[in-house]
Amino acid sequence: MSQARSRKRVSWRVLLSACSGVVALLAVVAILLQEPEPTYQEKPLSDWLGNRRELEKAVAHIGTNAVPWLLRAARADRDTAFHRMHVRLWSGLSPGLKRRYARFRPASPTQERANALAALWKLGPEASPNIELIRDLAMNGGHPMVSGHAGNCLAVLAAENTEAARVYVQVLNSLDATNRSLLLGSVINFNRCTPEVMPVVMANLQQWTAGRAPFPPHNEFLVCGILGPHAAPAVPYITRALGDGALKENAMAALRYIGPDAAAAVPSLIEALRGEPQPAALEALMNIGSPAESALPELNRLAGHEESVIRVFAAMARARITRDNSSAVPILERELIAPAPQGKLSWNAGVLTGLPVALNGCQTAAWFLGELGPVAKPVVPLLLEQMSGSDAWLSAISARSVWRITGDESQVISVLIQLAQGRNTTPRILAIQTMGEIGPRASSSIPVIESVQSNDLDTFREARRALRRIVPKDDPDK
Repeated sequence: MSQARSRKRVSWRVLLSACSGVVALLAVVAILLQEPEPTYQEKPLSDWLGNRRELEKAVAHIGTNAVPWLLRAARADRDTAFHRMHVRLWSGLSPGLKRRYARFRPASPTQERANALAALWKLGPEASPNIELIRDLAMNGGHPMVSGHAGNCLAVLAAENTEAARVYVQVLNSLDATNRSLLLGSVINFNRCTPEVMPVVMANLQQWTAGRAPFPPHNEFLVCGILGPHAAPAVPYITRALGDGALKENAMAALRYIGPDAAAAVPSLIEALRGEPQPAALEALMNIGSPAESALPELNRLAGHEESVIRVFAAMARARITRDNSSAVPILERELIAPAPQGKLSWNAGVLTGLPVALNGCQTAAWFLGELGPVAKPVVPLLLEQMSGSDAWLSAISARSVWRITGDESQVISVLIQLAQGRNTTPRILAIQTMGEIGPRASSSIPVIESVQSNDLDTFREARRALRRIVPKDDPDK
């Protein structure tokens, strides 16, 4: 009997040992099969998590292979015993030693998680991360910084991903009024938004009207300014805000791209022009078009305004209202050859370009000549001259306009390639966007676009977007 029990105990021990061995073997196999962590400058990606700027450089270099590791970092709690010891040792150093060995400063685990998420939303749709995981981090990130960056990530993905749009609205509805408005305001980081948020925006505007909102609807108006015609239901609220000095500027910006559906705001916009005219009010009238006919006397008065940007928009608004685009061409031509930018006002072109840029009168004139299309052909020689000038931003805008007016890529492709290789980020990105717009006929630019996409995350994102347009998915040689 005792021998049987002994044999039974031995059998269990053998079985447990065998199971332990199998588990250990499987763990070793899993480690061996796991993709190695990508590196940048011979350092693993995780070593860059503490410095957002350097992390973004690393991710731009690595590309979408960084996404799984960024997701892992975003959900990891790196507050280990080793990290706590590192913090204690660092806190005991003198200020001089801290300055000398600044590169060894311990990073905050929370900051590392937030940095990983910031890199993901900078990648935008190129990241295609696990939407449900990002939602969980937005709702239960364990720290406002982590949750906020996860919400930003959802916001930028929602502009092009229906599942992300659904989840983004779900997260917005789970927040209190203050944090809901703050998350809506994050769209200013990327000038893109999904129309699915309009019910949330309308609910916030109704609370503001009833006096129950925690603060004025600046962020809600930012969203309306990006959504264009989708924001038409908000016109009554925006029009009301035009009479509020603190909200007036954002309200005008909110109306810019709504179009004819914003006709009810025309009297208030005309009144705004009688004070200190702003480009946003003129841009709104321009896009409202013929329903803004009552604004023509005021627009005629502004034709002689001291600010170049105002003169450009007054001309464009008159042209769109009267449906005579050719009438704007000579005026924009004069602004294009002005000896120097006249005035201090600039035009915020962020929504149209996706870039945080403000254009002077000359640059704005060059931009809208392209918007006029073939009717602006007489100005093409002047645009070609500006395209070869020393102002890289004006060169990029002029090249885009020549392409839009003529449809002839041969006149601009070499300049666009040169601009894409330049050091200035915004002209580089506009050049890449234009080559993407040209499409397959810009195939000679592919090597350059591929070579510069690692410069920074903004360039990476736009380069990948352009390459998809230049090399269609159904291209058999892709």
